[in-house]
Amino acid sequence: MSANRLEEALSAENFDVPKYIKGSLEANTNKSHNEVQRLQELRGKMQGVANESSKAMKKNVFSNYKQFIETAKEITHLEGEMYQLSHLLSEQKTLIEQMMDMSFISGGGINRTRSKPLSTAPVENKDKKSIQALLEKIEGISHLSDNSDRHVLFESDLFELHSETLQPLRNMHAILLNDGLMLTSWVAQRIGAPRYKFESLFQLENMAAVNVKDAGDATFAFKLLVFPEHKYFGCDSLRTKRQWLDSIEAAKRQMIQESSLVRQATIRNKRASISLVSPPQLSSNRPQKTTNLPDGQRNSGLENGSAESEWLRELPDELDVCIAQRDFESAVELLFEGRDHLAECGEGPTVRQVREKLAQKERQLVEVVGKELRNTGSLQGGPKAARKAITLLIRLGKSSQACDLYLKSRSAAMKQSIKEVRIAEDPLSYLRHLSRIVFGTLLDVAREFTKLFAGNPGCCSVLLFWGSGEIKTFVHLVLRHIFEPGPSLSVLGQCVSSIFDHCAELAELGLDLTFEVDKLMTPAVKKAIDVNCRNFIDATRARITEDKWKPYNLQSEANLNRFMEEMSDLGLRLDAFVCEDGEDRCRLWVTSSSCHFARIAIAVSKDVPAMRLADLRSKCDNYLLELWQLMFQHLTDGLAAASGQAKRVADRSVALIVGQLMPICEVGYVTSAGFEAGVWTPLTDLIAAKYPALMSYVTADRQFESIGDV
Repeated sequence: MSANRLEEALSAENFDVPKYIKGSLEANTNKSHNEVQRLQELRGKMQGVANESSKAMKKNVFSNYKQFIETAKEITHLEGEMYQLSHLLSEQKTLIEQMMDMSFISGGGINRTRSKPLSTAPVENKDKKSIQALLEKIEGISHLSDNSDRHVLFESDLFELHSETLQPLRNMHAILLNDGLMLTSWVAQRIGAPRYKFESLFQLENMAAVNVKDAGDATFAFKLLVFPEHKYFGCDSLRTKRQWLDSIEAAKRQMIQESSLVRQATIRNKRASISLVSPPQLSSNRPQKTTNLPDGQRNSGLENGSAESEWLRELPDELDVCIAQRDFESAVELLFEGRDHLAECGEGPTVRQVREKLAQKERQLVEVVGKELRNTGSLQGGPKAARKAITLLIRLGKSSQACDLYLKSRSAAMKQSIKEVRIAEDPLSYLRHLSRIVFGTLLDVAREFTKLFAGNPGCCSVLLFWGSGEIKTFVHLVLRHIFEPGPSLSVLGQCVSSIFDHCAELAELGLDLTFEVDKLMTPAVKKAIDVNCRNFIDATRARITEDKWKPYNLQSEANLNRFMEEMSDLGLRLDAFVCEDGEDRCRLWVTSSSCHFARIAIAVSKDVPAMRLADLRSKCDNYLLELWQLMFQHLTDGLAAASGQAKRVADRSVALIVGQLMPICEVGYVTSAGFEAGVWTPLTDLIAAKYPALMSYVTADRQFESIGDV
């Protein structure tokens, strides 16, 4: 009978087992096999159908995992409604009985109990209590003392609430154990510590605690789902409510973890039992076993249905359970144990079959963990959120895949964060937000990378390539939103300086992307320098052309004081240049073009060095010299041609420009360019070479001060 016909026969509605077996045996009566052999053949066919059905069922479970979760949520919701409808009448009956009991026991009614503070303070699980300690104050729990491992995690007083109105019904004392939740009622007594009476114990795996929003008088409440019913309880404070929810959740997680450990211990015990049923040679240590026994003897236990063979056959199913429960660490441990065990075995049908199944489970585990890493596009979590999945992939020998998925997840998170950055009117504000996201992510990834992939130096090139791509995106945004609108030279200088400072931080961690930033930004920076410096030179040329060598008139003493304060902030002292005549107190013995040139020269010497990239150094230096050469020529011509009052104005203007302004600008430019003050003096050398008439105004032993200090 073919496999398809066999499946159709087994799935028929009127399938009769004895009739089918009898018919199968009669169909083979003409063959030479005896009845036992025919039964064994039939059993083998049935086992094959069972294996195929099991594989198909597992495949459907994993392919429809999300649908199962959604369906389970819907079922839980429907169960809650069914509980509510089915127990409506019974709860009304118990409500009257409980209110009568409370009135009889407490004498003060529910309101009095509600108004006074709860007596028993919550007990933290720092010091675990034995169940024996509860025997002294709770009646009817002697049957619970048999389990010595049972202990108290948390306890406090609670109010049982009506499921419909959420009105208080009675006071209760709840005790959370490591395996369940115990509910007790109060026992009336006049003296001594309060005593309680045991009512019920709910198993931890069969219950769930759900938060309930505050509504009216019902505050600090939560719902306890226990099949086939549900109960509402109120706490005396928000802190107690939070402790209950957290404690129940932590206890359930601990129970799942312990059950997983027990399951793994069971598998290891089965494996250890091999030494009791195997020949004496197999009880020695593994190296001796693998070296002293031939392959046929090493594999005989697997082929003869030994405990070792049973453990290996169960291993793929255990891996399925661990993967379904998302216990990936245990799955990896089991996989490695299976590998080690198979490495000690010879070659045989059973070994090959188990090895193929383990290889299939390994591929499935890699796929699931990889999907977990993709989903940690945990845009809210940082790079550390993916550490667990990456470590597992590395242990499974998938370092390249882990590296690729990790970097892709960080790129997705960075892209999402960049989308949330608003383009502000202030370019520097936009740059700060953008740099914090991009360079912050690069720094975090670089630090995390050195920890996760320390043993995989080949992944470093992948990190460098990834960082280069992210920097390209960053520079593209900077050029588009900061450089293209054409801001001032000061803004551009701060922008470039800030970017290269961040690159220096990356270089300290081994991720040097300075060359990439330099290459990408050079064209835009070159264009910005050309435009701004050419504008400065043209503006200076226009002013000196109109210069008449007259004192600079500020119209009023208030304007004069304000201007002198502004120049003082730039490092220029103008007290000696103020006209002393009473009617000319608002004038300076310098030209207006000299004062305006001071602003331009200081701006150039402060901002241009920050944009002095590798390929733009000579261009920046040439613009500086061209600007000053224009002014030096104008001052030289003024000293030669002026006379009278104009001669005095020219002399004082040269003293201001050459004696005060030039040292400040020269030192500021040189130090910002990375040289020490006094090592390189381009402006002084320019005067000495082309304008000897101005050398007498250069201070021989001046004190150099950086433009950053003014």
